[in-house]
This record gives sequence, structure tokens and C-alpha cells, in this order.
Amino acid sequence: MEWHWEMLKKVLRRCRAYGLKMNLKKCVFGVSSGLAVATEAFAPLFRKGKKFVWIKEYGEAYQRVQQLVTNLPTMKAPVLGILLKLYLAIISNVVGALLAQDNPAWEESPIYYVSRQLRGAKTHYEKTERLCLALFYGSQWLRTIS
Repeated sequence: MEWHWEMLKKVLRRCRAYGLKMNLKKCVFGVSSGLAVATEAFAPLFRKGKKFVWIKEYGEAYQRVQQLVTNLPTMKAPVLGILLKLYLAIISNVVGALLAQDNPAWEESPIYYVSRQLRGAKTHYEKTERLCLALFYGSQWLRTIS
């Protein structure tokens, strides 16, 4: 646990050093829920050579995914001239990035979301390296609109 706090301090110091700001109402640390976690149960189904066998855990995970997906906000097109927000998430062997933007009513709308399941050597990345990978995946989309 001590290691976690030290890493969190390091990340926050770097954010301050580079002038990055966080919305404290929307910052959550140590969360282990959401779509990335719900879909993690399906990882064994994607392994080459693995025989497909449906088990109870897959059904439960499917129900959780279905519940989450039906409550997701609708993606919107970006509005030029309004700042973009980038949220990063790392959970176990999954990294994700969400680009969002405030609409004129100051309600946040998602613009783009990407997540990747880490495989091979990437599963051994440190947490800071996983955050960088999430940043890389999230920033790739920006090339398409610039």
C-alpha cells in the first residue's frame, strides 16, 4: 500500500510540474469497477487454442456488461474551440482512455473511448508505464481531428 501512495504522489507532482489540472469532483483513485473490469472475465475466451466452454462467471459478467452499456452516455462529436479532457484508467491488465468535452450547458460529454487488454510483455509494465500506454492510445485519436 505504501508503494501505491508513493506512486500517486509522484504522478501528482508531475501533473503540477507540467501544469496539468484535475477536476477533484471527478477524480477517483483505487476504483475497481466499470466496463474494463466487467469485460476482464472474458479474457480466457480470446486465447488461441482455448476450447470454448460457457461457464457461470461469463453469464454474470455478461449481465454486468449489459447493465453498464445500457447506462452509458452517448458519444458526441467534438466542438472545435472547446477544451478536451482526457481521463486515463488502468485496471489489472486493461488500460483505457476517455476524451470528453463540456457542452454549452457545462455538462460533460464523452467524445472518444478506447481500451486495450494488455498481453505478453506489456502485462509486466509498471503502473506508470501503463498510464503512459493509456495516454498513447487516447492521444492517437487526436491525430484524426488535427
